[in-house]
Order: sequence, then structure tokens, then C-alpha cells
Amino acid sequence: MTTAMTLDDLAFLLDAYGAEPARWPAEQRAAALALVLASPEARLLLEEAKAVDRLLDREPTPAVGLDRVGRVVAATLAALPAEPRRGAWQALLALFAPRPGWAPAAALAACAAAGVLVGAETNLATTLPAEAGQLQTRTADLTSVAFAPSTIESLFQ
Repeated sequence: MTTAMTLDDLAFLLDAYGAEPARWPAEQRAAALALVLASPEARLLLEEAKAVDRLLDREPTPAVGLDRVGRVVAATLAALPAEPRRGAWQALLALFAPRPGWAPAAALAACAAAGVLVGAETNLATTLPAEAGQLQTRTADLTSVAFAPSTIESLFQ
């Protein structure tokens, strides 16, 4: 199934692929040829594209030797950064890499501080003995569990 092609579409096709229909994309070739057969303006565009192709064919094709390709590849590789960029996970793992200095100790201290802060804000469910053999459950934050002697004693009864 082909769609109708406009003169602008044909001009773009001719600019991109030249006047030879064999170089046109297969899915657009039938619509372009139908437009050329039906429209004098399209035939004029095709003739202009053929004239441009003839001019380009007159110019010799430059020979590219392997030494030139090697120089271009070497220059491109030299322009690349010496060390590739690291991602976030690689940067995080690099903190824990064994090396002299304070970075591993600082990372460990930061993890410990984060654990204490998270634990201090976490509610704990403590089960306290109640009268008549029933258990009473109440929630308390870590700070009250750690610093209130009556709470700590009740945990071990």
C-alpha cells in the first residue's frame, strides 16, 4: 500500500538519494515514479536531479589509503578521555576499595550513623506481662527502650 507523494516529498527524495530510482527506498519508489509519470513539475525536478548527478559523476572519487584511515582512527582515539566516566554504583564501590586514607573509615562511620538514626525513629513493639495472664502490647521508640530502666527490665521478665 503506497500513499500519494507530493512534489515536496519528491524533491526531498531526489536531494537525499539522487535521480536514480534504484537508489530510492523501495517503499517510496512506486509513489515517486507514479508522480513523475503524472506531473510535468515532477519530471522537471527529476531532470534537474539528473543534471546534478552528472556534475557529481565528473569529479574523480578521492582515493583513501590505509595510512590515512589509520591516522584518522589514531587521532580519534587520542581525543577520547583517558579514563572512562564512572557510574554511580562504581563510584559507590570505589569508596570501599582498599586503599590507604580516611575514605573507607568515613564511609563506615556514615553507614553506622545512618543505622543509628533509622533505628532511633523505628517503633518497637514490646510485649509486657499484664494481670490475669494476658499479654499487653505497646509500642515504644528505640530511645525510650534504651534509656528507660523500667522498659528494659520489662523486656527480660
